[in-house]
Amino acid sequence: MKGNNLKKVIATIVMACLLLTMVGVSSKEIVPYWSSEENIEIL
Repeated sequence: MKGNNLKKVIATIVMACLLLTMVGVSSKEIVPYWSSEENIEIL
C-alpha cells in the first residue's frame, strides 16, 4: 500500500512540474523561468 501511495505522490509531483513548466514557457522564455526562484523551490 505504501509503495502505491508513494508512486501516486511522485506522479502528482511530476505532473505539477510539467504544468509549471508549460505555464512558464508560455508566459516567459524558458531560461529566465528555470533560473528564477521557481527552480530553487523545486530543489
